[in-house]
Amino acid sequence: PMPYYFRAGFFVTLLNLISLSTLLDTGVFGSAMIFFLSATVIATLIFSPRIGTIYIVVHLLLLSLVGWATISGQFTLFSGASLTGTVFDWIQNTVYYLLLAIMIVSGVHLLKRDFFLAQGQANAIFNSLKVEQANLEGRVADRTKDLATVAEVGTATATILETDKLLLEVVNLTKNRFNLYHSHIYLLDEKGENLVLTAGAGEPGRIMAAEKR
Repeated sequence: PMPYYFRAGFFVTLLNLISLSTLLDTGVFGSAMIFFLSATVIATLIFSPRIGTIYIVVHLLLLSLVGWATISGQFTLFSGASLTGTVFDWIQNTVYYLLLAIMIVSGVHLLKRDFFLAQGQANAIFNSLKVEQANLEGRVADRTKDLATVAEVGTATATILETDKLLLEVVNLTKNRFNLYHSHIYLLDEKGENLVLTAGAGEPGRIMAAEKR
């Protein structure tokens, strides 16, 4: 039970040690390049393209140092049967490694960038949907409350037979239930041509009803 990055770092470090050991044993003609490339790819995938780039630089330094020491006779490969190789061989294989490593690290970087961009867009859409859902639920709740209030007003006034009392009760209930500043009821006059303020609730409504405005 160890942290993820500790276990991942241990694995990548072990792979790099194997790469270095293979390089010191078989030189440029062995499988060290494959191990170096594998370590770079795994470090890029597990950690980040930046870490992969650091590994590329470290591997280039190791290849240059071991290549120089081997060609100049300062160091002898562990495997006596292995060929030392020429300067061209070391440069050629190092360039191959560098090109492949850069391509892979760049590809992973672009892939991760596009993935996080798509993830950000998906999160933004999801959050927008959540807000829209909350607004919709709020609107539905408001409409339900309004319908319930209308039904309550209708029930409360259903038994009132006097017209003036009925109108006054309707405006008062409407004002109170809908939390309005004031409310009014207008009726057509006997000729059916003009609207007449017949009932009002609230101080402004009562004043306007009294003045028939």
